[in-house]
Amino acid sequence: MGNELAGKVAVVTGGAAGLGAGVVERFLAEGAVVAFGDIDTDRGRALADRHGDRALFLDTDVAQTQQVTRLVDTAVER
Repeated sequence: MGNELAGKVAVVTGGAAGLGAGVVERFLAEGAVVAFGDIDTDRGRALADRHGDRALFLDTDVAQTQQVTRLVDTAVER
């Protein structure tokens, strides 16, 4: 994998499992820092723990506007 996304920050919703987790993994492999959210806290934390400080998980329910705003704001701060 390359560093196509080095220096970039990505935000992914539904990132704890399945397709979303695949997107998180790919963005990380391409050099991005990834802030991702999901309602599956256990899987989300486990995925983030495997990638250290380049992956940030926040418990996020996309049906809750304030939680999505918090995810995006946290990503922007990075």
